[in-house]
Amino acid sequence: MANGDIIRSAGRGIVRLLVNGKSKSLGKRIPQELILVDVVYAPALEINLLSTWMLNEMRLRVIVNGKDSEIQLRETQAVIANLVPINNLFFLDIVEDPPMLAAAVKKPNCRQK
Repeated sequence: MANGDIIRSAGRGIVRLLVNGKSKSLGKRIPQELILVDVVYAPALEINLLSTWMLNEMRLRVIVNGKDSEIQLRETQAVIANLVPINNLFFLDIVEDPPMLAAAVKKPNCRQK
């Protein structure tokens, strides 16, 4: 940390987020599943940090352009997630509306057949 403290992690794993992306053809927000791999869980941190370097490793790119900031697929430039600027930080635009969560496509895991 900036003050010299050491923060210990409690594990690593995969995180699935339902975020608001953007359809360029429709010009509106659409829910997208963003899967983050090799995520470090550090419960002592009060906010989750997202590494642009790790997004690049996942074949994604971050476009920072004020209110039009977003995460895109590198090959197709398809918008995966919108970024919301607040106090010099960018936050993922997470789906919070329960009807949108209920309408999201649920994929069965390997135990569900």
